[in-house]
Amino acid sequence: MNQDVKSILTKYLTADEVEGLDRRVRETKRSLWDLLLETPKLPEDVLADLFAQQFRIPRVRLAEEAIDRGLEPLPENLARRHACVPLRLEHGRLVVCLANPANLDAIREVEFHTGCTVAPVVATRTEVLAELDRAYVGHGSLADVVRNTWESQELEWFHDDGEEIDLDESESRRAAEAGPVVRLVNLMIMEALRNFASDIHIEPGENEVHVRNRVDGLLRDVMVLPKWLHAGIISRVKILANLDISERRRSQDGHIGVNFRNKRVDLRVSTLPTRDGEKVVMRILGSGKGIPEIETLGLNSSDLQQLLTAVGQPQGIVLVTGPTGSGKTTTLYSALARRQSPDLNVVTIEDPVEYYLPGINQVQVAPKAGMTFANCLRSILRQDPDVILLGEIRDKETAEIAFRAAMTGHLVLSSLHTNTALGTVYRLMDLGIESFLVSSCLNLVVAQRLVRTICPHCRENYTPAEKNLERLGWEDAGHKFVRGKGCGECGRTGYSGRIGLFEALPLTPEVQDAIGQRAPDSTMQKVARAAGMRLLVEDAKEKIKAGVTTVEEVLRVVHLRDIVPVPCPSCKAMVQPNFAACPYCLAALRQVCGGCGAEMKKDWKICPFCNHATEAGPDTAAPSGPQWTQ
Repeated sequence: MNQDVKSILTKYLTADEVEGLDRRVRETKRSLWDLLLETPKLPEDVLADLFAQQFRIPRVRLAEEAIDRGLEPLPENLARRHACVPLRLEHGRLVVCLANPANLDAIREVEFHTGCTVAPVVATRTEVLAELDRAYVGHGSLADVVRNTWESQELEWFHDDGEEIDLDESESRRAAEAGPVVRLVNLMIMEALRNFASDIHIEPGENEVHVRNRVDGLLRDVMVLPKWLHAGIISRVKILANLDISERRRSQDGHIGVNFRNKRVDLRVSTLPTRDGEKVVMRILGSGKGIPEIETLGLNSSDLQQLLTAVGQPQGIVLVTGPTGSGKTTTLYSALARRQSPDLNVVTIEDPVEYYLPGINQVQVAPKAGMTFANCLRSILRQDPDVILLGEIRDKETAEIAFRAAMTGHLVLSSLHTNTALGTVYRLMDLGIESFLVSSCLNLVVAQRLVRTICPHCRENYTPAEKNLERLGWEDAGHKFVRGKGCGECGRTGYSGRIGLFEALPLTPEVQDAIGQRAPDSTMQKVARAAGMRLLVEDAKEKIKAGVTTVEEVLRVVHLRDIVPVPCPSCKAMVQPNFAACPYCLAALRQVCGGCGAEMKKDWKICPFCNHATEAGPDTAAPSGPQWTQ
């Protein structure tokens, strides 16, 4: 032990303790530095500084270090045995932080494992162990979770042509060398399918990988994985989707066929390069729930009857509108299943095919092969179809062919991206469809949204915020509201499942005349309301009153303007709530003072603001101005 080391140690240890350390080094042949690491009275910071000084290496603080998370990690047993953490590559050398940089065996073993020359730096043992716990957190439990997943018979993988993928070939063995990657991917997909998720998101961060599933329209955290698994997981998904695993600088699209519990499920795969690596989203199509009965979608009796009548017509167009993920395809298939029969030729054109319905002909759009919506629709019209389900009307060409098909004796079911039922009419005109075609070919337009339903296991009464009730235009002051408190059955969300909100525009003769004349929006609203159209917000209010969903859920889903229009009690036209009279039928909506225009209560006989008498009050108004009494 040299004098410099002794002088530092004597600040923290007694002379006998220093002499005892020196004696143990001679007797046990152990390194002084190993013994110092075992000395509890010596502060770790002092020891780390002593290492840096004696061996002329940098002293680092791991909390402030820029650690390259993309480095291949050392085996956990090696890293923990020698208390070492690889930090980054610098000038062809691997910078490794050690708690004991005097341990030459550790440096040699790291060099042998990595094939790189090691440049050692030093930090305290506590810092190194904390970083190891962070880097290898959950690896043991992770292995326990996924150990049996690979043996599961619930999943079978298929190529595009339907040929089963052999997972016992060399690709599987190479993936197995990366650890639990194969089992993790299986686990992600099975958990999503079991929970009826619609999407799986694999999102890389700076230090970890987040996996989230979209259930009932909202994303839920599923697991957080160490960053070193990211490359293997992405490669595994790309191999299954038949994508280029070497291409990481541009987005790619593909799909995976899965047989889950004897049901065919398609996963549409999309990759996207981000700052921290490639993000993957797998959209699950046909998650195993099947096509629901049309009565269970949430349509009220009037709208349901209108939809069934429209679908039962021999020709015309039925359109379902709404944003992405609002359940349009489900509604179309539920209606199609009701119309399907052995004596009809039913053909669908979709991108992608989301449900499998026996007895109909389903066509997958393939733009790269020239199979666009318009081209497929032209071909189908030459095959004598009775009913056509067109996944989406995206452009003028497709819209024109669809309306031509409706005019020539075919029933067309399709979807369109608009916010309201009336907005669909103007959207079709914007696409170039003549107004007389729109009015004559449309059978029905249905706008819809999906809201989560209250969990039946944890229902409780509550009072919504006043501002939320105002935004919704709520009028029933005595209503008792219900919400889900959150329990194990609903994942602590308070919601379980979803139901539709609907707005149906019936094509009565009056509505058809207004469309044919390109009537302005205000006139169209009045005519549509007179025909019996209820707005989405009105349907939402009915479902809140019935205890199906909550005020907060409706406000999350339904776009409301600052002032919510209300129906006139006389003509049912939509008017602003601050109107004194209906501009359409002249009905009085509220009582106002004839003198100053202030709003009056029904039982007031005189205006308290200007002393003007009401019709129910005295014949002469009270004298204006204050009246003094003695």
